[in-house]
Amino acid sequence: MSIIKDKANLIAADMERNSIERRVAFDPTIIITVAQVIYYLIKAYKACNQTPKQASISMKNAGILERFRLRRAIRHQINDSEMYEHIGIRMFNSALAVASNTEEHEIQQMYEEVERPLEHE
Repeated sequence: MSIIKDKANLIAADMERNSIERRVAFDPTIIITVAQVIYYLIKAYKACNQTPKQASISMKNAGILERFRLRRAIRHQINDSEMYEHIGIRMFNSALAVASNTEEHEIQQMYEEVERPLEHE
């Protein structure tokens, strides 16, 4: 399994702990959506020439720009207002929680993963 899918599943588990029904949090569409958000954000860190260490520091201490990028990525992926209303803020909070515990070597793996062609499992 990819590191991005692992992190997507951790975010889904955190969403479930924060009042999202399990069947919704772990729906394949939601997992894919979360993975796309992660992918987008990792690409943004790379585009800004941030090293994995810098990205790790940024994730652990999410400031206004990181929070803005995260909200924007989530809104971009969940373009249905009803679904966004239902899970948007919980996905945001869960993503922040998981990101704050992400280690530099995991970010390095994500950097490498976004450069590889997509694999089908």
